[in-house]
Amino acid sequence: MPIRYLALTVAVALSAGCRQSDPVQAFHGLADEWWAMELAADPLRATAAGEHRYDDRLAYESVDSLRAATERRRVILDRLEAIPRDRLPRSDQVSRDMMAQELTAAIKEFEFGAWEMPILADAGFHIGFARLPDELNFATVVDYDNYLSRLAAYPRNSAENIANMREGIRTGFTMPAVVLRGYEATIASHVVDDVAKSVFWRPFTRFPNSVSPVDRARLTERARAVIANDVVPAYRSFLEFMAREYTPKARTSVGASELPNGKDYYAWLVQKFTTLPLTPDSVHRLGLAEVARIRAEMNEVLRETGFKGSFAEFLKFLRTDPQSVERPNRRSRFAVATHRSVRQAPNAVPYSNRRAGRRLVSAR
Repeated sequence: MPIRYLALTVAVALSAGCRQSDPVQAFHGLADEWWAMELAADPLRATAAGEHRYDDRLAYESVDSLRAATERRRVILDRLEAIPRDRLPRSDQVSRDMMAQELTAAIKEFEFGAWEMPILADAGFHIGFARLPDELNFATVVDYDNYLSRLAAYPRNSAENIANMREGIRTGFTMPAVVLRGYEATIASHVVDDVAKSVFWRPFTRFPNSVSPVDRARLTERARAVIANDVVPAYRSFLEFMAREYTPKARTSVGASELPNGKDYYAWLVQKFTTLPLTPDSVHRLGLAEVARIRAEMNEVLRETGFKGSFAEFLKFLRTDPQSVERPNRRSRFAVATHRSVRQAPNAVPYSNRRAGRRLVSAR
C-alpha cells in the first residue's frame, strides 16, 4: 500500500477513535441515529415532526415488525447505557435520561403485550387515521398523492392491527367489555355508501390554487377509487371483527391488573406515567392522604365561616348561595379555598408534556 494511503487510513481510524472516546459526540450521534430510526418506524410521527421522507407511508404493525423494532431499541439502549452519564453536560444528561425512558417504555410495552390492544375506550388506530384529513397539510400535488398512498396502505395497516387483537383475544389481553358498549359507532361512521360522505373525501373538496385543473381531476378520480375500494372495506372488516369476534370475547374484568401478568404491568404503568419509582400502593396511600388533607382544609373553611349545618349542606350552600357563586371580577370564597388547596399540593410528581413528534434530546 502506498505510504500516503496508509497514512490516510491511520488518520481516519484515529479520528474515528477520538470521536468514539468523546461521550458528548457519542451521545449526540446515537441520539440522532435513534431519532431517525423512530421516525422511519412511525411515518405519522415523522410527518408531525417535520420529517417528510415518509409522508406516503403508514407504520408496519405486524408482530414480526414490532419485534424487530424492539430488538433495534434494545441495541440502542445498550449503546446508550455504555456512554458514561457523568461525563455529559447537565442538559445532555437530562436528554439521555428521557431517551432511555422512552426506549425502556417501548421495550416494556412490547414485552407486556400492549401491542395486542391497539385501541382504548376513547382512541384507537382507526380513530387516529380518520384525523389525517384535518391534521395533514394539503398545499401541493405531492401532498395529495402522498395522502392517497396512505389511504391505499390502510387495509394492510388495519389487517395487522386486527391480527394483533386476535392474539389479544387468545391471550386474554383485551379491552374490558364494559367500555366497548357503543364503541362500534367510532368505526361504523366510516362505512359509507357514498365517498362524498367520508371524512377522507374532505381534502378533495377544497383544492389550493397550486393544484391545476388537470391534477384535480386525476386526484379526484383516484380518491374515489381508493376510498371506495380500500378505506371503506377496511373499516367494514374492522366493524365486523369487533361485532362478531372482539366484543363478545372481551374480558369481563376491568382493571389493568386483571390482564395477563397484570400486576407487574400495572406496577410498571404507575412508574411510566409518574416517571417515579412508585408502587400502586404508595400512589393509593398518597391519594388517600391528599383527600384527607383537602377535606381537613374544607372543614376548616366551614368552621371559619361559622356555618351551622352538615358538610353536605355546606357544599350545597357554596354552590347555590349568591354570595358564594363566582361572578365576573369577584372570586367566591369557594374559589379562594380551592385555589389555596391546589396551590399547596405536593409537587413531587413532575409533569412532562411531550407533543407528538417533538424531539426529546436537547438541541446542540
